[in-house]
Amino acid sequence: MAIFLSISMIEKVVEKLRRGYGKNVPIAIVERATWEDERVILGTLDDIAEKVKEANITKCAQILVGDFIDTEYDKSLLYDKTFTHMFREGVSK
Repeated sequence: MAIFLSISMIEKVVEKLRRGYGKNVPIAIVERATWEDERVILGTLDDIAEKVKEANITKCAQILVGDFIDTEYDKSLLYDKTFTHMFREGVSK
């Protein structure tokens, strides 16, 4: 599930989601997605509201909820200049 324009109400969102998902479902907050200063906060419904407050995230964030979220996430190599793919040869470090 993806929720937009609700990060300022994270506690209410978590309260409603717990009814259907339980407290241990993975959740990610993506602040300023695709921007240079993008931040990703990972947690569960049990701890994400506190993490959002600690990170001082108040706007420009998406809430992603579900088992598709991998807690061992690494950023995509697609835009890494050193990564070679079928459209571009990577440059040496």
